[in-house]
Amino acid sequence: MDENLNALKIKGSETILSLKDMATLIKIYDAIKKLNITLTGNVEIYTKNEGVLGTLGSVFDIIDNGICQEIKSMKEEDSINKVNYILDNISETPENRARQLLGIH
Repeated sequence: MDENLNALKIKGSETILSLKDMATLIKIYDAIKKLNITLTGNVEIYTKNEGVLGTLGSVFDIIDNGICQEIKSMKEEDSINKVNYILDNISETPENRARQLLGIH
């Protein structure tokens, strides 16, 4: 499957993000999170503040909007926990995490 497609259709789920787009967003998420921890010493990064560090919430929202239907159809709390678990699992590459969020198994 061409990773540059604007829409992926895998196992009945659709998203507007390509695998490449999602992997890039995860790389941005990782970089902003590291910057926040370095500057503030705080792991808690979900903030509504403006500015560079506040953009992590915006990046998270974009990633969350692009997740597969399998994850979206979970209870809200379970869905958020699943997305957070995948995003924070830095033992996996951004591409593998993108596959998990997009439902590409």
